[in-house]
Amino acid sequence: MQNIFLSHDVDWRRQGPPVEHVLERKDRFDAEMFANTKPEDLYRNIPKYMELEEKFGIRSTFFFRTLYENGNVEDYEDDIQTLQQGNWEIGLHTDPQSVNNIEKIRQEKEKLESLTKKTNYWEQSSLSKL
Repeated sequence: MQNIFLSHDVDWRRQGPPVEHVLERKDRFDAEMFANTKPEDLYRNIPKYMELEEKFGIRSTFFFRTLYENGNVEDYEDDIQTLQQGNWEIGLHTDPQSVNNIEKIRQEKEKLESLTKKTNYWEQSSLSKL
């Protein structure tokens, strides 16, 4: 039996990345999807992943940052609650500037836990327990 770890990094604020970022990476997207979706919505896909995973009876881990450019994790509070209610795991996607600062990582972890109302063990950069 093989085990597969499926995860999603929620790298952008809820409003999505800047349009310039999307346009520079448009080759990553299906041409039809790109043509029919507003650029700011191309990264807004948590409900789509949930639907697909539900169809196949699987669950993944969604890694959220606590600070985003022009936003923060509270922007995702509804998504986090919906994910938790459906038994998806929530993990911390640390700020890249925090990787060598255990105190900053602890602060980020506590911030995420204030939304999830439970202990979050997984930290994305190392997948280790804090």
